[in-house]
Parts: sequence; C-alpha cells; structure tokens
Amino acid sequence: MSAPTEYQLEMLNAGIMPFGKHKRVPFELVPVDYLKWFVNSGTFESEFTDPIKKWAEEAKVSLEKVVDEDAELSQWVSVVGKRIKVFLKVTYVSAWKAGSFGQYRVIKFVDRSKNRFVTFSGKDWVEGYYYQMNITIKEHKEFKGVKETMFNRPHVIKVLDKEGKEV
Repeated sequence: MSAPTEYQLEMLNAGIMPFGKHKRVPFELVPVDYLKWFVNSGTFESEFTDPIKKWAEEAKVSLEKVVDEDAELSQWVSVVGKRIKVFLKVTYVSAWKAGSFGQYRVIKFVDRSKNRFVTFSGKDWVEGYYYQMNITIKEHKEFKGVKETMFNRPHVIKVLDKEGKEV
C-alpha cells in the first residue's frame, strides 16, 4: 500500500481509522481483532500502523498476534459427501455478508479433538455455544495452513449454552 495521504495521517493521529470497513471510527470502537489484523498483517506501512500501536500502548490494549497452538492439531473429518453427526463449539461468527443467494455469515467451529469446521449460513449462531447436529461434509480445505472441514445442510439436534445448559 502507498504512503498515507495528509488527510489519512491527520485521522490516524487523531485516533480515527481513515479507511476500510471501520472508516471514521475511533480506534477504541474498532474491534480489537481488526486492529490486530491491521497491525500484524504486513500489508500496511509503518506510517499507518504506528499511530494505532501508540494508541494501543496508551490504552493498554494488546495488539500481539495470538498464536493458535491448537491449529496444527486440526485434521480433516470424514469423507466428502457423507452425512455425519457432530458435537461442535462455535468459535467465530462473522458479520452478515451479501451473496448472490441473500445474506449469510461465515461460522467456524471446533470439535473435542481440536478439528476445525466451517459453514456459510443464513441462520443465527451464537459464539461459545455448543451444537449437536447432523451435517454433510462439503469439502476439505486449508486456510492459512490450518486444515478445515467445510460442511453444509446442518440439522441442529441440541444446543447448549456456554455453561453447558440446554437452550
């Protein structure tokens, strides 16, 4: 990316994101995960990242890249096309995205063996909740070096909240 414009520098130094999906939003209102990505991605020049790092230091907000120690444990599950019963914990729910078939979210899950699962869904999922469901294995992919089992057609049988109580 090229060097920031004078306007972008003014915004950055005032503690405001100058562009992107959080344009004109004060740093303290931007999700920390986004700021971590912004600072650690290697995409942006230091003129962009230094004001954010300075703000984070003053605000005592850690922008350290989180190392996912369990990522290397993930293996692909089952075979493509097979319908299986699983018990998964939701680890990530994206913001709504617009697609050719309407609104959807990216939902990431993990099972007890640390295997990663992903689906795209128009339903509401709750991060931290556990879902027992039947799913169809769609494909096996690697995302940033982590094996993920993609699935579709989830049929939820049981939902447990973060404390393990049935919902």
